[in-house]
Amino acid sequence: QITHTDIESPDLEELGKYIATLAGAGMPLFPDEILENKLRTIGNLPQKEAE
Repeated sequence: QITHTDIESPDLEELGKYIATLAGAGMPLFPDEILENKLRTIGNLPQKEAE
């Protein structure tokens, strides 16, 4: 039987370190509206308005 558990928000400190590591390795993170809005959601921030 499959059961579900509560969805937890990721640890922002760990997420920040991961993003910094990716950026340091040269991964182009921005501009990526989907990624930016996902990070805003995780951080309880409003979505970026369309330009």
